[in-house]
Amino acid sequence: MKNVTRANRKDEGCGNDICILFQDYVNFSPEPNTEEKKMVVIVTGSEQDTYRKFYEQMYLHGDCYYFALALHSVLGWEMFAVLEANGESFHAFVRSPQGQPYDVRGMVSEEELTKPFRIPGPYQIVPTTKDILREAMRHVGRELHEVGIRMAVEAAQFLLPDLPWPEETFNTRLHRFAESLEQLSRQHGLWIRGAFPGQPPVISTTIGEEAGYTVSVVNRECATIDRRFT
Repeated sequence: MKNVTRANRKDEGCGNDICILFQDYVNFSPEPNTEEKKMVVIVTGSEQDTYRKFYEQMYLHGDCYYFALALHSVLGWEMFAVLEANGESFHAFVRSPQGQPYDVRGMVSEEELTKPFRIPGPYQIVPTTKDILREAMRHVGRELHEVGIRMAVEAAQFLLPDLPWPEETFNTRLHRFAESLEQLSRQHGLWIRGAFPGQPPVISTTIGEEAGYTVSVVNRECATIDRRFT
C-alpha cells in the first residue's frame, strides 16, 4: 500500500481508448451438428500488454488488497500479506489450494511477489483477513468499500478467465448471448455486422456463407459483435 499511484482512468464504457483488448472468436458451424461449440480466445501481445498494464497499475500498486479480497471472496482462497522488516504490509495476495501465489499478474513465484516494489528486505509473509486489510487501508487514510471488491471481482474474472470461478462471468453470458443471437439470425435471415470501423452496426440480409459471430470484448461489461464467414 506504499507509494500508491493510479492509472489515469477514462470512461469505462464502450469506445474508450484502452480497448478493444481481447477478441473472442465464437466457433459456430454453418449447419447444426452434434459437436460441442467452443469459444476460442485469441489475444494478441500488444492488446494483452495494454490491458494488463492498465490493471497492474491499479491492482498491483495501490489496490492489491481489493484484488486479493476479490479472489478470496469468490474462490475462497486464503489471503496473505507481505510485510516489511518494520511489520508494515505493502502487498496482499492469495494462495491456491495447491499453495501457488496469485495476484493481478496471475500465478507468480515467491521470488516474483516482491520484485515490482523495490522495498528492501527481509520480508515476512503472514496470513491475513478482511479486517486486518481494512485496518491497513485506514492506516494510509483509505476506507475499504464493498463496491471496490465487486469491481475487482469483475476485473479478475476478465483477466484470469481460467480460474475455477463458481459463478457466471461476463464472458460466459456473452457466449450464451452470441449462441442465441446466431439462432435468431438463422431464423430470420438477418445478421448483425459492422459497416465501417468505428461506425454503429447495421442489419444485413443473409449471404449464405455466414459461420457465426466474432465477439470482440471491449471491457468487463460490454463488447462489439460482427458476423464471420466460413
